[in-house]
Amino acid sequence: MPIESNSATILAIDEFISNQENLSFLNDFDNAMRGREERLPTRHPSDAADLSWQLYELARAHFYMLRVANLKIVKIARGISWAIKAGNATVQMSLVRSLLEHTAALSFQLKVLAALQDDLSRQADSRKLRQAIERHHETVRKIYFNQSYTRGTGTAEKPDFHVNDYRKVLQRDYPEQERAYDKLCEFVHPNYGSNYLVSSGELGHGLLDRGYSEYEPDIEFANTCTRTCLELANHYETGASILLVFLDSRVEIAGKSGNRPMTIFNDKGLSHEGDGRAKGSALYFTKARTHGEAVDMMHRYLRSESREFKHSVIEGIDGGFLYERVETDVDTLWFKTRLGA
Repeated sequence: MPIESNSATILAIDEFISNQENLSFLNDFDNAMRGREERLPTRHPSDAADLSWQLYELARAHFYMLRVANLKIVKIARGISWAIKAGNATVQMSLVRSLLEHTAALSFQLKVLAALQDDLSRQADSRKLRQAIERHHETVRKIYFNQSYTRGTGTAEKPDFHVNDYRKVLQRDYPEQERAYDKLCEFVHPNYGSNYLVSSGELGHGLLDRGYSEYEPDIEFANTCTRTCLELANHYETGASILLVFLDSRVEIAGKSGNRPMTIFNDKGLSHEGDGRAKGSALYFTKARTHGEAVDMMHRYLRSESREFKHSVIEGIDGGFLYERVETDVDTLWFKTRLGA
């Protein structure tokens, strides 16, 4: 007898994988980033150029880690889909626990990115800003390698982050994660839970290797956890992408001589023209210094209007402006950015 939630879970997995496959052009990461690097100032002719490169390398490291995190989740989700179709509860439970852990790690990176934005904006001079950037770059290195290295020796030190650190952050968005994780660990470890998945649950009696549907309540639990994690992973990727747009917009601003550190990270006011209801009245932020800053202003504007960003479509270039149509949870809005801004 089929388990009711299996089809909804497989659909959620397929949708997540499809969305990530649309980003497969980023798999050749160096080549994908080459165009961005070509727009950076030449290294070393000025402090501003060097600062721009330092910020870019921090943003690039976080972007790379974001792609790594999502690709791991894709691999895990494929395995869960296989386990459901194969009726293999043991493999399914192991992979759902892994999915929860990796979703928690993604939530942790989002928290780190949010703290980065706030910290860099408070630095009063160039020296302090450079030191802060290096601290944050070290943090993303630790997220990737999960250990520090003593410079010049190659000696590994103890791990910096533990999965429990990640899960504490996930708790905010997934209050049931503690109970879910404990239950999944019981199914994964060589304990009663994993014994139960291939037996009757009574020592010395009953059927061994029972059918998949015999564990329906537990499979339903695992499916709910899977769908929750994939939904949160999508949410975290969107949030991290918005923060990376902000950071990238500051890369270009930092490369312009004469900008003080405090000015680089200041949020410009949301003064704008138009109401966004149609292309002819597209919202245009008059104080945006770069296209990236205009995109950051767009997201700030949506938050100020209690709208949730869903997705956007570039509708073309007209009269020296790039036009973008944005779908929110409330309505559709049009934005425009002056080319070369």
